[in-house]
Amino acid sequence: MDRERTIDRTWAGFRASSPAVLPALAVLAGTTAAPCLRYLPLWPLVVLIGLGLALGNGAGRLLALLALSLLLAGLRSPIEPRVDPRRPVEVVASVSGHPVRYDEETYFPARARRWRQGLDVRIGELDLRVTIPPDAKPPAIGSTVRLRGYLRRSPGFANDPPQGPGPWRMRLKSERFLVVERQPGRLMGLAKSLRWRAEAALDRFDSRRPGSALARAVILGDRSRLPKELRQAFARSGLSHLLAVSGLHVGLLALLLWLPGRLLPARLRYLPALAGIGVYLMLVGPRPSILRASIMALLALTALMIDRPPQGLNALACCAALLALIDPAVTSELGFRLSVAATAGILVLAPIFTERWTALPSIVRGPLAVTVAAQLATLPWALPLEGGVHPLAPVLNLIAIPCLALFLAFAFAWLALALISDFAATWAVSLLDALAVPFEALGELPPGPIWFLPVTVAPWTVPVLSLVVVGAALWPVRAARCALLSGLLVLTGAGSPRTAVPELLLLDVGQGDAVLLRDGSRAVLIDGGGWPHGDLGGRVLVPALSAQGVRRLDAIVLTHPDLDHCNGLLDVARYLPVTEVWMGPGWLEAGCAADLVALRAARWRVLWRGETRKVGRWRFETLYPDAGLRRGRNDRSLVLAAVTSEHRVLLTGDVEGPAERRLARRLGPGLAADVLKVAHHGSRTSTSAAFLAAVRPRLALVSAAPGNPHGHPHPTVTGRLRSSGIRVLRTDLSGMVRLRFHPKGRIAIFLPGSPRASRAERRR
Repeated sequence: MDRERTIDRTWAGFRASSPAVLPALAVLAGTTAAPCLRYLPLWPLVVLIGLGLALGNGAGRLLALLALSLLLAGLRSPIEPRVDPRRPVEVVASVSGHPVRYDEETYFPARARRWRQGLDVRIGELDLRVTIPPDAKPPAIGSTVRLRGYLRRSPGFANDPPQGPGPWRMRLKSERFLVVERQPGRLMGLAKSLRWRAEAALDRFDSRRPGSALARAVILGDRSRLPKELRQAFARSGLSHLLAVSGLHVGLLALLLWLPGRLLPARLRYLPALAGIGVYLMLVGPRPSILRASIMALLALTALMIDRPPQGLNALACCAALLALIDPAVTSELGFRLSVAATAGILVLAPIFTERWTALPSIVRGPLAVTVAAQLATLPWALPLEGGVHPLAPVLNLIAIPCLALFLAFAFAWLALALISDFAATWAVSLLDALAVPFEALGELPPGPIWFLPVTVAPWTVPVLSLVVVGAALWPVRAARCALLSGLLVLTGAGSPRTAVPELLLLDVGQGDAVLLRDGSRAVLIDGGGWPHGDLGGRVLVPALSAQGVRRLDAIVLTHPDLDHCNGLLDVARYLPVTEVWMGPGWLEAGCAADLVALRAARWRVLWRGETRKVGRWRFETLYPDAGLRRGRNDRSLVLAAVTSEHRVLLTGDVEGPAERRLARRLGPGLAADVLKVAHHGSRTSTSAAFLAAVRPRLALVSAAPGNPHGHPHPTVTGRLRSSGIRVLRTDLSGMVRLRFHPKGRIAIFLPGSPRASRAERRR
């Protein structure tokens, strides 16, 4: 009874001190659920609003608010366009952010209001990323523009677990297809001028300097000048949130401007901080994290100006609800969810942890409680995305956050100096580089479970981890520990998939190749796809490998150093420990291949015809190329035969007709295999009839992206395969393909990314 009265008093005190939290949760629930109920008639929502108001109590008001947010968000929910990606689309949109230049490309975010393709006209809201030609002048934030180009998006990656489609993109071929219909207002014009001056000041310094590149990232939110290896090091160590412009940046700027403001009268001392936050918001643009932090800071400073104590949880609730009502689509953005969750964790969990961790010194207890609370609160959303946890992230944050605060304070001052005097900024940039050294050191951390521990991610991960977070906040200390330990055991324990038979996985990496061969805990990854700039390994491969229980790789194999085969391998090697690197002769000094050879803690081996290797029950026979072959690129790809006791898989890289003919002449019937990984993604320059007659496979695997511009796989090749009685499995149609090699010649086929995934098929 006493415990129940204590809980009642605690609940009553929470409602009295944070009255905005429950209404905000109702608004967030309504805006989040609105896209799922888009086709619900309006009258049930109107009835619920009336019923809630008629009840007149707290529950009724919450019901009315939930129904009202459902109604408003449903009317403004983004509409998914049904467009033909092969035909141009005319779009009327408003520019929603500052442009970003990445290498030779410039792009800007926009919110489409209307689009037309042929006679089909649609009205709705749609977020776009618009890429313009190098010589085109990007429009200012707040402009209304008319665009003409091709509207496309990545279909996502149908692995296990699947990853949803990417953002909508439009690439303009000429400046003529970008027409500014309305210029922005004075405030947005000032924001453009401010951003342009800050970028010009940063551009006057070598973008390869670590200090100026990091300053651009942490002040403007533009990571395009940071080396990819450094961005991956931040992600691997659990510190990527430091590169996101958020509450730390806004709070530090407010503090720096509040210190001189103390010389002003009491009611005016917060004005410099308020003005600085407004200017900084214009400089960065309306991103969810910076909007949330800026609104909370403005509310807190306003409360102090009128002698009212600031309520952090109330401010967060009001801010999140306001953003959701203004733009319902923001609740589906990962940045908004992570920002709100981290702040809520700091406000709710950190005081509880600080109070309970009495065994720790006071100088460490508070900061550690903050970092652990933020990490724990964001775990339900970050874990499915990253495919792993960062065991030392809370401790690293204790070191990194003060270093970033010092760097950020100096970077703000240095940028202001650069806007005034190039000479003074040139003199001070060396100190900026020195302050960036601790963050450069992150790139020297070797991959391993101490920094990044892959975990098995299940569909129920988010609700289970959410319950763990709530339990840690509400339950007694022992129960909270039990909840945390049980949750981590469920996720990281031996629950990762294990098979008693050798297995092959053809991973969906879009337009590229990635084949995983495993036997229990032993695993070899042959090629890894790749993107020109992004981190395909961290976004796609590592989560897919983690879901299969792969903690380390015995070998990564490079068939040839094309981007769509090599870059993903390099990405993966920066997250997971790799024992060996295999490649064919002649590639040791070729770009990406040279970077693979330079990997620390990994032995590299050159394979040519006749070489064999063994991993678990897999035996790898090198069939091609010869040791002295140096001509060609695709046509001297490494060709391997992966052999188990009763099965044989032929892995062909991107070899073309001449290499296939040499293999068929040399090996003849010895080329036969049960499974053929079709060369060059099904290009018509490979997979000849004579080659198929020599291999005689039962299954053919094709790795290609849906709707790829190369037309892979070519209809001639797929027709030739089917006419030969060979079953074809394609990642562009079925997503990830899993083959399990059972005794007596049986091969079990699983298609977890296909609608037919519930039915396992067997071939004899």
